[in-house]
Amino acid sequence: MLTAFLDESYDEKIFALGGFLSYEDEWRKIEKRWKAVIRENGISRFHAANCSSGYGEFKDWPAKRRNGLTKRLLRILTQRELYGLFSGAVVPDFKDAFQVKRNDDVYPLCLQHCLEVVCEKTTRLSAAEQVNIIVDSSKFAAKGAELLHWMQFE
Repeated sequence: MLTAFLDESYDEKIFALGGFLSYEDEWRKIEKRWKAVIRENGISRFHAANCSSGYGEFKDWPAKRRNGLTKRLLRILTQRELYGLFSGAVVPDFKDAFQVKRNDDVYPLCLQHCLEVVCEKTTRLSAAEQVNIIVDSSKFAAKGAELLHWMQFE
């Protein structure tokens, strides 16, 4: 079984959606090492935005320690067999081109692109092979569900 994990990051200028695709055994190896590093550092989870800005569980950490943790976790990812997924847009340009007003309207485009890449990379799998898509986004869940419904019937 293959699983893709995706997460978004955005501000008023840029919207990005990215993550990784890999087999279940690779994810198990990553998770084991990742959780060990999290436990060693006494935090509940790694949230990149909080770590880079020294917010939340990282508020008393000096920048050197926060950067060191980030590098350790990135090494875990780079030592495994992962396929990177990414899509992004310049928000003001997207709004102008598609005549939309809300920033969250860019999410379906980026999600669709990532899903199309997953489909492209998995076309040679047997019909019995399952592919899971996990998107860490409660704010955009309804937009994602709309897109999946549309893709299913088109």
